[in-house]
Amino acid sequence: MSAAAGFAGHLTLRCRAVEPADTAAVQALIGGIYQAYGFDLDLEGEERHLNAPGPAFEAWGGAFWVVEGPGGAIVGTVAARPGPTPQSAELKAMYVDPAWRRRGLGAALEGVVASWARQRGAARLILWSDTRFDAAHAMYRRLGYTQEGQRALHDPYDSVEYGFWRALEPASSGDQPASFAAVSATRLPR
Repeated sequence: MSAAAGFAGHLTLRCRAVEPADTAAVQALIGGIYQAYGFDLDLEGEERHLNAPGPAFEAWGGAFWVVEGPGGAIVGTVAARPGPTPQSAELKAMYVDPAWRRRGLGAALEGVVASWARQRGAARLILWSDTRFDAAHAMYRRLGYTQEGQRALHDPYDSVEYGFWRALEPASSGDQPASFAAVSATRLPR
């Protein structure tokens, strides 16, 4: 899946499958977000799949995407894999660079996963999100998710996550990946 949008003739965002050369940038983006919450990215334990995100998600029957911003910088990630029930899929690893938040990029990334899930016959999309990610929870609700359930991870940070789900319409013959054209070009990162 790949989508691109230009803004004022000079800015392009591109969503594409992760490549091995992206690994360091993916780790830096997610590690920086973790640090903002006082966490360390544990690449030898909890997050070892980020040492090879594409092959890890492919082994789980899923996929991992990145969003390239200006100059090829990785400004977002999202992943998907089959869910715990036969007709569900799980959204994973949605991270957006703080400079790119609140402009529709998260919603566009969710759309990539929803399209992937529908094409595989999923009727429900689920996700788990750390209780500290309030802005993300508000976005999920705007996108039609219902908050349901809570789980403790028993990790080094005593993380607790909320469960979210939404129903998916069946795939149509014209089902296309989410468009990044709706991502706002206002307040561009400097």
